[in-house]
Amino acid sequence: MVQRLLAGALLVAAAVGLAGCLVEASGLRSAGGGGDGDADGDADADAAVDSDSRPDVDDDAGADGDDVDTGCVEGAARCDDDRLNRCVAGRLVYEDLCPLGCDDDLGRCLRLDPSNVPADTLDAATVDVVVALDVMVNTDSCDAAPFALPAPTVETRLMSDGREACVVAASSLVVEDGVTLGAVGYRPLVIVTAGPVTIRGLVDVGGHGQSPGPGGGAAIGGATLPPTCAGAEAPCAEGDDYDGGGGGGGHGVAGGRGGRACGGSGGAAHGVASLEPLAGGCRGAIGQRGAGDGGGPGGAGGGAIQISAAGALVVADSGRVRAGGGGGGAALYGSAGGGGGAGGGVLLELSLIHISEPTRPTT
Repeated sequence: MVQRLLAGALLVAAAVGLAGCLVEASGLRSAGGGGDGDADGDADADAAVDSDSRPDVDDDAGADGDDVDTGCVEGAARCDDDRLNRCVAGRLVYEDLCPLGCDDDLGRCLRLDPSNVPADTLDAATVDVVVALDVMVNTDSCDAAPFALPAPTVETRLMSDGREACVVAASSLVVEDGVTLGAVGYRPLVIVTAGPVTIRGLVDVGGHGQSPGPGGGAAIGGATLPPTCAGAEAPCAEGDDYDGGGGGGGHGVAGGRGGRACGGSGGAAHGVASLEPLAGGCRGAIGQRGAGDGGGPGGAGGGAIQISAAGALVVADSGRVRAGGGGGGAALYGSAGGGGGAGGGVLLELSLIHISEPTRPTT
């Protein structure tokens, strides 16, 4: 199943491999004006999960003489829908369930080919990682130092558009309840696993005030994003109240205009709903000083994260993924506030997703 959700300035794309089903969904609440670039969308998701990973078969499967396949070659593999069978002593014997599908020509389960990064990125996913204490990944340095041992493989990889991503590769990943796995830096964050990802705590790539998330835009530095997506300062002249609010940053949609009739215009929309290429949100603009003491600073853009898991993604009722933009800053006396940063991007690629009922996306 493929879901693509566009929520105001926050882009969310979820690709879930379940029986080739294709669903297009949109219409989460749009972002507000230039004063706050956060996009706040609520989406409930129910996923029926069969705790038995093996297919349902009769207790006597394979025991009857009718199961003999005289056409099968000893040791050869054959697909039956999403089940991989192998020929043993003239019978097709169940070997594995293929969450991403089974390829009869290749004689094996299909494997995850992550978006944006090379297919061999999964080769480094060899260690089971449990995040039991707060971890902050700096995608500028992009190393495993913040993680406790055994640590995942952390390295920079070129994305399909030529920019770099900071990639965290593990056999499986668990973020425990009450713990934050956060990230900052100019590179987007990509997490790839050969098995499942379980989120009981917080995965935070959001912008906070003037500090952008990984791959998000900032007033100084930050990610390389189109200059047109940043909010604009107000052009108010004396006589127009001379203190217009800063425009909000753009991402999935254009940012909101700043306060007052002559407030700064919002940044242009950028990026695509598939999040290929992976990118964060753009910054808001500083508020106009006018005759006052100083305009409020613009908020930073939310970051970009990709989670590509060959296994399931399980989000507990305590689990959250945050990618919102930073709010615009308050002004000093007589001046205008800054525009909010745009929400970032969240790309999920996995075989199965299970989200507990109370959990909602946090932007």
